[in-house]
Amino acid sequence: MWTTEAKLELIGKLNRRLLKEGFSPVVVVGGSAAEFWTFGELYKSEDIDIAFPTVVYTENRQKAIEVLRDWGFEGKGRTFIHPKKNYVIDLLGYLENADRERIRKIEYKDYEIWVIGIEDLILDRLRSCIYWNWTKDCELARGLIAIFKEKLDYKYLKAAANDEKELNEMLDSILSD
Repeated sequence: MWTTEAKLELIGKLNRRLLKEGFSPVVVVGGSAAEFWTFGELYKSEDIDIAFPTVVYTENRQKAIEVLRDWGFEGKGRTFIHPKKNYVIDLLGYLENADRERIRKIEYKDYEIWVIGIEDLILDRLRSCIYWNWTKDCELARGLIAIFKEKLDYKYLKAAANDEKELNEMLDSILSD
């Protein structure tokens, strides 16, 4: 399994190249975002999930694919693998169910990495637990809440979960523990 540091550097290099060529940076989401937010202390992902922050993302996605291929990644569709290093990148689409204003920039070495906001990540992990029955994501959400409890915007969490009955109930249950 590749290190958190190697993942941060790879996404930092990808974003540097995208920005240099006039494209938007990618945003790390999913389990990879949990790994980045906790620097691998709470969770280690086997891949990097990335999304695009703009609705019109086709050109950005094509450029990201071009860069990954330049670096030796192979694949089509949404999954790209580096055959020698066994690195896996999952190129998702538009960043849905997340507030773009909450995206955070992490600086690592001389790289800039954009990561989904912590509240949106918690909600994403809870959705994964509820709708796909990935119980490990329930525990991951609990862990993120415990680690970041002093920094969370609870009003935002509750408002964002309000329209989804199961999500709202699960969040209430976790917050009342």
